[in-house]
Amino acid sequence: WTEDGKERVYVLQNSAYRLNGVGIGKAVDIIQKMGLPDKKPCRVIVLDNNVPQISLYYKPIIGDSVPEASRADWNVSY
Repeated sequence: WTEDGKERVYVLQNSAYRLNGVGIGKAVDIIQKMGLPDKKPCRVIVLDNNVPQISLYYKPIIGDSVPEASRADWNVSY
């Protein structure tokens, strides 16, 4: 991963994480288990032959009573 003052970014090139969304969900689960940074957004970028295909974005809600993210908390864009 890479991180700056604004967000943490994970970039995946592994084909196992692109299979019908199931692999992407598994990658998100692993990233969440490792721990998301407090009060900082995260982005997951999935590549196909080094070309971005999917971007997932998570922004923590300050003051949220549940500090852990779920798969549903990620916004997907192409």
